[in-house]
Amino acid sequence: MSVTIVDFRPDQAAVWAQLNTAWLAEGGFAVEAKDRLAIDNPQGVFLDKGGRIFIAERDGEAVGCCALVPTDDGVEVCKMTVTPAARGLG
Repeated sequence: MSVTIVDFRPDQAAVWAQLNTAWLAEGGFAVEAKDRLAIDNPQGVFLDKGGRIFIAERDGEAVGCCALVPTDDGVEVCKMTVTPAARGLG
């Protein structure tokens, strides 16, 4: 049961949205306008700006995600989460 990290594909948009709305709800956070934009438009918010989105999969199921966006002096880590069931598994 290993974890595989894959590049985001457009057909994973629903998974991306579910992972991100779940961690916000779990943390008791409201989905703000900036969150909604990133969740609904990952292409425009991250990928078109030279960023990358990764989906973590375990046994074919998405268990996490992370977006990286270039900055002047490095990268910004955005929308990083792991499902509760997959936390602590290494």
